[in-house]
Amino acid sequence: RLEAAPDKLVVPFAEPFDLSPKLAESTEWTPERATVKLPGNTKLSSPQESGRYGFTIPPQKEQGTLSLRVGDATKKVSVEPLPRPELTSVEAILRLPDYLRYEKDAVVPVRGGSLSVVEGATTTIFATTSRDLSEAVADGEPAKITGASFRTTPFPVSDEMTRQFNWRDIYGLEAKSPLTLQITPVKDAAPDIFASQIENRKIVLEEELISFQLSAKDDFGVREIGLEWRSVSSDTDGASTLLGEKPVSAGSPERRDIETVGTFSAKREGVAPQWLQIRAFTNDFLPNRE
Repeated sequence: RLEAAPDKLVVPFAEPFDLSPKLAESTEWTPERATVKLPGNTKLSSPQESGRYGFTIPPQKEQGTLSLRVGDATKKVSVEPLPRPELTSVEAILRLPDYLRYEKDAVVPVRGGSLSVVEGATTTIFATTSRDLSEAVADGEPAKITGASFRTTPFPVSDEMTRQFNWRDIYGLEAKSPLTLQITPVKDAAPDIFASQIENRKIVLEEELISFQLSAKDDFGVREIGLEWRSVSSDTDGASTLLGEKPVSAGSPERRDIETVGTFSAKREGVAPQWLQIRAFTNDFLPNRE
């Protein structure tokens, strides 16, 4: 007599798998060997060890039936090979630091096994696989499952870390290899600013208007763009003195780039005729950013 065994097995496609029938405690006969007949009439034999018979079944690519015989007990097991559940997408859901003023969490695709997260953010990993799941774990801790997707509990990123994720589908098949993710905190980068003079004139009347094409970019949001003007004297080896500044365009927390036109008129700004240096500036939402 054999212990109850499933009538059907879902096994990894084109991979060897184990089959270990066990004798029931009520058996009156303990045969020394058992046999399994595979599709195509191949037959395997295994010795008895502690009431079990251990078989390693060769890779299967098509549905078929295994015929097990242990003494006068027989059992037929249907085998269905399926691909293992693989990742189709991985995203990081970021709760950004409060100073960035984002109304919604940022969603960043994860590629290549590494993720950079701005310092102070809280991260949730959301992954989708090729088949509905029965289990998913992150560093051994259960993750929340919804159909073919799983989601970790939010975790802060203050130091560089490595996290490992594994999952099992509704047929009991595990991923071929776990997802190992290297997560690195990074500083909020300073914004970039570019400016060009629309009309390339160096000598202008005090009431004339000079226009500049301005653009700024930031990794999260541009706060503002402005112009400043400085007095430049050849007697001081090019040293400059700040005379004034003004905002040109306001940004917003989630606006990552701005293009605009800024203008300057010496008479309008109350600047006496002289050599001037005009510069564009920008800043983001990081407190005390220069």
